[in-house]
Formats: sequence, C-alpha cells, structure tokens
Amino acid sequence: MTGLSDIYVISAKRDTETIFSFLNHFLPEREETADDYCIPQYSDNPKQVFTKDFEIISFCVSNKQIEQSIYWRAINNKIPEHAHIFFLNDGNIIFGLSTDSSNHEHANNLLKEVKLFLDERYGYITFETAPNACNYDEFMAQINDTNP
Repeated sequence: MTGLSDIYVISAKRDTETIFSFLNHFLPEREETADDYCIPQYSDNPKQVFTKDFEIISFCVSNKQIEQSIYWRAINNKIPEHAHIFFLNDGNIIFGLSTDSSNHEHANNLLKEVKLFLDERYGYITFETAPNACNYDEFMAQINDTNP
C-alpha cells in the first residue's frame, strides 16, 4: 500500500441509525482505534470519559454542539481499511472512509457510493488528511480547496 485516500461526505443526519447503518454497510468487520473518548476531546481534564463507541456516539447525537472524532479500522484485511465519523459543532457530521490510494477508481467509486448511501451531495477525496472543519461552511471551503 502506498498510502491512504480519504473520502469525506458531510451530512445533517446526526443520528445513531444512520451512523451504524453507514458503519455496518462500509466496514462491517471493524474495531475501534481508541481505548476511550474524552469530552472535550483531547482534554487533559475531561468532564466525561466514554469507553465504547456506541456510548460516545449516543452522547454526540444528543449534544449537537459537541465536536468529536471516532475512528475504526477494518479487521481481516477488509477494504476499505478505515472508517471515521466527525461530529461538528453545528450539528452536522462528516462520514469518512480510507482506502489504498493506489486505486483511484476505487476511491472515486467509494465517494459516489457514500454520497448515494447517505443521499448527500457534498464530499471530496484527499490523501492522508483528516478534515479540518468544525462546521458545514468550513467543510465546503475544504471542498473548494481540493477541487480548484
């Protein structure tokens, strides 16, 4: 593998059903990459700590202003290799996948498939770069930066 193409699609569907449908569809055999999840994220003095993905997902769905990133890796050498969820501070969510960057056609097809699956219009592909967006407007600016 030469690196990872990262596929990101933004959505207002910040609900557990959509999140777990996405994960079960695109990365059914997965494991969490974190041991725990702090609120606020990366805090040295967290107000809350969760140890399971479903706990932090439920919390973030109920608290629309919370920002949080959750990562999973595929087990059993499945493709795509990773899935990501980025909760934004405006109530939106970014759904992400990572896959071998040497297969551009596969990455492009995944982007189309994620958009179709979520019934969304906006997304992009980048190379080993997490989205640097806290809200919808910042995500849209990143789309413009990746597609000049």
